[in-house]
Amino acid sequence: MKFRELIHNDFLGICIQLGYYFCIIPEKAVTTDKIESRNYFFYTCIVRTLILYCHICQWVKMYQIITADIFIFDELVRNCAITSIHFQSFVKTSIFRQNYQLFENVIDFENVLYKNNDQKVLLIYRDTLQAIKNSRLVYVFGILIVIVFYIAAPLFRGPYYVEMGNETVTIIQLPLSAWSPTNNYFSNFAVTGAMGAYLAMVFVQTDLLYYCFLYFSICQLNILEHYIVHFHHYSNELVNDHKCSHVMALSLTQKIYIKYHQNIIKNVKQLNDALKNSLLIDLVPSSIQFANQFYIIATNLNIMQCVCIGFFTIMLMSRVMAYCYLANQISVQSQKIGSAWFQMDWSDFPNEMKKMISFCIMRAQKPLVITLGNFGNITLMTFVGILQASYSYVMLFITL
Repeated sequence: MKFRELIHNDFLGICIQLGYYFCIIPEKAVTTDKIESRNYFFYTCIVRTLILYCHICQWVKMYQIITADIFIFDELVRNCAITSIHFQSFVKTSIFRQNYQLFENVIDFENVLYKNNDQKVLLIYRDTLQAIKNSRLVYVFGILIVIVFYIAAPLFRGPYYVEMGNETVTIIQLPLSAWSPTNNYFSNFAVTGAMGAYLAMVFVQTDLLYYCFLYFSICQLNILEHYIVHFHHYSNELVNDHKCSHVMALSLTQKIYIKYHQNIIKNVKQLNDALKNSLLIDLVPSSIQFANQFYIIATNLNIMQCVCIGFFTIMLMSRVMAYCYLANQISVQSQKIGSAWFQMDWSDFPNEMKKMISFCIMRAQKPLVITLGNFGNITLMTFVGILQASYSYVMLFITL
């Protein structure tokens, strides 16, 4: 499939182009031409080497902080919070590159939807598209403000004063806690600021793709519910279009929807298998990340800096809440499928069809879920648990 075909996918939208430039999209989604594929491979090597260099600089800085003669706990907290976030995004990019099927599912589904041209279904689809576009706009706008605030925060943040023997050494803070090859403050400020902005954009892109795939599963379930609720309408269309008997049309319609439900179950399982481990290393450390930011705010009396770091913390919490909310909605919406089958008028159906509906209702009682590794389902209570753990960590940091 040519990359130019992917550009026009409405559901993924600009995520496709950004994924191309940040080398998140797999090679076979870009081109089928061997020369173009080779060129993209070299481009990918350059981009991912640059990203890896930025990560190594952060880890080197963490090592320097830990092994320094004078240990600065506040700086370690700041480094750990941002380094872990950027490392998570790097892991996600690798996952996406190995799971082209996720992109293909969305692309093929949209093509079929537009080909069928069912206006009521397209209305549901466009409502989801609008929700995704609004989420992207709010999220990207918020992150851009965060980048500006985070780069500007050191200007309002006082330096560290470290006693070394009879001397007091002044350590001025930088936008990103990362190693820099120069000793000039302005060069270091520019380099670390550019590193932070670049890694933040990679971080944003991976989050946007995750949200798209979660929204996609919800959209599929909403459309299936619509089909079941209007079961008789679509079966009558089969009678009119194919001149078949009413009973045969009912049976064919039921088989189509059962197959559609099976495909959704397969897609959600595929999505969960691809994302569950990355979500584990993303959401589990979130409580520590929140606690780090709360600790920085609580131990800093500079109002401007508190505003900058506070906005960054709000965005961190919002993205985690979005993950938990969307995963929870997949579970809730999947259970509505059973209610839709039950509430449908199937009193005059043949006995065989009634048995199949009973099986459909029973299957829908087992919700589709997105999990944290193999440890549990992601729900809104997951977010509550993260906040509770964050409070405990903040109290621990303050007592140290």
